[in-house]
Amino acid sequence: MMDAYEFVRYVGDINPAIYDSVYLAKGVTLDDYKNVETLDMQDYVFRVGQNQNHDIAVRGGSDKTRYSLSGNFNNQKGIIINSGFKRYQGRFSLDQTVSDKLKVGLNANYAYSEAYGTPISATNFYASATTLYSVWGFRPTTSISGRDSAVNLLDEFYDPGNELANNQDYRVNPYQHIQNQLTLNKEHVLNANAYRVWYY
Repeated sequence: MMDAYEFVRYVGDINPAIYDSVYLAKGVTLDDYKNVETLDMQDYVFRVGQNQNHDIAVRGGSDKTRYSLSGNFNNQKGIIINSGFKRYQGRFSLDQTVSDKLKVGLNANYAYSEAYGTPISATNFYASATTLYSVWGFRPTTSISGRDSAVNLLDEFYDPGNELANNQDYRVNPYQHIQNQLTLNKEHVLNANAYRVWYY
């Protein structure tokens, strides 16, 4: 990622008018940006992901009865703030020999899951691309000489430089966007089957 100095130098290469009138106004030089604090949105949006997985199981029975009961809890904290996944799962099975000619059984599996936040994955290209574009495309500094010198970029929903440069990309502050976003997908899944076997 570009720091403040590299970004302002880049602006000078692609848009000399903005470079001179905004970033180098009032006697400010390019070297002055070497001492300016740089904003890297990755520091605010990304975090270390975590994953917890817990299992418990009980099995037993007798010559005629066999049973199994198990449970699982999985909790994932995403690498993007305000994102993650939780799942609760339980499974039960029972096999019963009723007689030497009949055997019956039951299997049931229930799962409840919650996925929240912005999913960043290869299968969700649009959300991934727009979120990462905002993170990597957000400028690292404001002008220290122009009208937006006092602007705190973290407090602005849109980059104030868009209006100044007449940009039409509507670059949204990804930190605010993700913090204010409420996305929660819940899913209940129940699978159950029973069987009987006759022996002739």
